[in-house]
Amino acid sequence: MRPMQVAIRADASSAIGSGHVMRCMTLAAALLEHGCHVRFITREHDGHLAATIESRGIECVRLPITGTPEAGRMPADIYAQWLGCSQEDDARDTAAILGGGEPVDWLIVDHYAVDAQWESRMRAHARHIMVIDDLANRHHDCDLLLDQNLYVDRETRYTAFVPQGCDLLLGPRHALLSPDFARQRASVKAKRFAAPYRILVFFGGVDATGEASRFLQAWARVGRDDLSADIVTGIGNPRATALAEFAATLPRVQVHRHLHSMARMMAEADYAFGACGATNWERFCTGLNSTLTSVAENQLPLARDLAALGLVDYLGDWRQASVESYEHALAELDPGAQRLLQRRARILAEVDGYGARRIVERLTNTGAD
Repeated sequence: MRPMQVAIRADASSAIGSGHVMRCMTLAAALLEHGCHVRFITREHDGHLAATIESRGIECVRLPITGTPEAGRMPADIYAQWLGCSQEDDARDTAAILGGGEPVDWLIVDHYAVDAQWESRMRAHARHIMVIDDLANRHHDCDLLLDQNLYVDRETRYTAFVPQGCDLLLGPRHALLSPDFARQRASVKAKRFAAPYRILVFFGGVDATGEASRFLQAWARVGRDDLSADIVTGIGNPRATALAEFAATLPRVQVHRHLHSMARMMAEADYAFGACGATNWERFCTGLNSTLTSVAENQLPLARDLAALGLVDYLGDWRQASVESYEHALAELDPGAQRLLQRRARILAEVDGYGARRIVERLTNTGAD
């Protein structure tokens, strides 16, 4: 019996960030472990992660930058720029990779710049199509849609955008987390909080808005001896060297460049400052309370909903966050406060770390049809 054939189309870049590719790599690893054949397709944008994909033992096909972005088509034109060409060109390139033979069992696409137009073109090359989305702002032609986020309206937000009969996997129960997080979860449930407290700081692999630098400026002002900080930055962060040099002048700060997995560091931390993205669910899984800043437009609705649900503290977006707001948050921080202990129990209940396993079970059951 031949292994189930899966293709994944996702990109990373200095503009897109690394989150789409990282969560797809988690799913790819789980599929490989299940015996599936997985092929990753990614375009060579500035800041692409093809080498990282390949280093995880995942077959990766690189698409060159050859065209110009498509403008004026989508509800938010900024996302159209992320593709590096038109949807038609990208569909043609992807179809050429998939070939004219047997269709793959599943084509998984995680890209804000494609919609039903692209997906419909892929029907000749895939028996089933899965879309990973967060925006709920465009139509899809897919059989399965995953949105792992905890929106207030998550049960209804895709009703007008997917075909009848499309299955929806909604909420962080399906979050694509590395198995490391489920393994660390058992050790954090009974955690006791006492000074000195460890603060984990991660604003995404790129940190395009420079939040970590603002945080460190605030750290220098506050001067609390009962706190230490671990600053995590990705390989795509152009400020990484300057950040490390600045951190070296400050007490109780360490910079970490591109960790393979942050699960242990999150499990050992007492509080976090970070961006509102896929890392939310890693923090939730390890019971790590956090103060968030939205660093991209697409993060705004989720951050507001999480704050409205009382699951995070929220400083606002990158235009509102300032050295002063980080300074105030640090000055007032008490990771062992009763309200945070109560909130910790709530976030632990939202994410158990087995989302990838659930999705693989869903894909392989359908792929065998």
